[in-house]
Amino acid sequence: MGNNPGETLRIAREDKGWPLSAVALQLNLTERSLARIEAGDFSQLPGHTFARGYVRAYAKLLGLDQNRLVQEFDLHTGTNASGSNVNSLGRIEEP
Repeated sequence: MGNNPGETLRIAREDKGWPLSAVALQLNLTERSLARIEAGDFSQLPGHTFARGYVRAYAKLLGLDQNRLVQEFDLHTGTNASGSNVNSLGRIEEP
């Protein structure tokens, strides 16, 4: 198991003093889903691609290194990028 990227995101969010509700609104997520991402409880989310895309979007929102966080996510979940199409989320684009 790698580091939980959700923990990194949560710490960065708290450093900015942003409430969970505000970030959930920005990312168009429920607070419950966002809390699960922060807890690293990715199995409770509706699909790997979904979770991965939101980790990327959340990192971008916080001004963190998106690729590093997605890499942490892949390590944490024991998967890799192959077969995971992040672009299926629409407004999130690979560099």
